Amino acid sequence: MLLSVIVPLYNEEEIVEKTFRVLEDELKEIEHEIIFVNDGSKDKTREILEKLLLQTPHNKSLILVEILVIRRRLVLGLIKQMAMQLLLLMEIYKTRLHLFMKC
Repeated sequence: MLLSVIVPLYNEEEIVEKTFRVLEDELKEIEHEIIFVNDGSKDKTREILEKLLLQTPHNKSLILVEILVIRRRLVLGLIKQMAMQLLLLMEIYKTRLHLFMKC
C-alpha cells in the first residue's frame, strides 16, 4: 500500500529541504510518495524543490505541484462563467425593457 504525504508550502525556503530529508529518512521502510504543494511562494522554495528533484532522479516519491497554475485556470473559468451569466442577464433586461417600451 502506498502512503501519500502532502506537504503544503508557502515561502518555506528555510525548512523545505530539511523537511524532505526527514520525511525520506522516516519513511524509508514504507512505500510512499511526498507531494509538495507550492502555493506561489515568493522566496526560493520552488528552486530548492527543483534542485531536490534533480538530485534525486531515482526517487519517484518527490512530486511538486504548483497551485498557482491551478488557481489561474480556476479564476479564468470563474470569470468566463460570470461573463456568460452577465450577458444572459443583459439579454433578459434588454428584452424586458423592449417589452416595457412597447406598452
